[in-house]
Amino acid sequence: MLAIYTKTFACAQNYTLTTDDKVKAKLDSFKSENVSRYMVYNVSCSGAHPRLVIDGRCTVYDIKYVAWLEKGKSYQQRFDECNEHRAKLIDREFFNTISEGMAEIRTARILTPRIKVMNNGKLVLMDVIRDHTCISIFKIYWGGEFIEKQVDQFDLSFKYSDEKQLNMHYQQNQRSILNKLYKQIRSAIIGAGYVSK
Repeated sequence: MLAIYTKTFACAQNYTLTTDDKVKAKLDSFKSENVSRYMVYNVSCSGAHPRLVIDGRCTVYDIKYVAWLEKGKSYQQRFDECNEHRAKLIDREFFNTISEGMAEIRTARILTPRIKVMNNGKLVLMDVIRDHTCISIFKIYWGGEFIEKQVDQFDLSFKYSDEKQLNMHYQQNQRSILNKLYKQIRSAIIGAGYVSK
């Protein structure tokens, strides 16, 4: 249902353009096509992260996805340094969530995990952080409005500490509209047949 149509033609591979160059060209094309509702999504990981090598000649370091609304239809396209990917028709669910939830998205955030621990015989609250994690970055352009949201995947998924202490923010994070957007964009990426990062 998600990947049922392709909109653009594949181009010859050009390893000299960066992912950002390709995304910028796509966003620039929106001006002439009267596309004013779109989103750029990528994942940024700290620490070591495996890389995808294409035919032994090109290494993918940066993957970004652009999703947009055009003439009542929703599209998504993957961009990286090594390949030219076709745009694919996707379900409108993601854009319906944005359209209906803009006010909530503006103020939403994923909270840092917090647990209760004993310290010198006293129960104290401790925030749990991780020095290597992946951050999902949403850049939403909605008419004349721009919103950037970051979702730390560790913060979102952390439920219990090793001592089985429940993250006090877990349920709130799970109910967040940012978690809903995260799940929907991941589903759209997988449904479109793109290798996800």
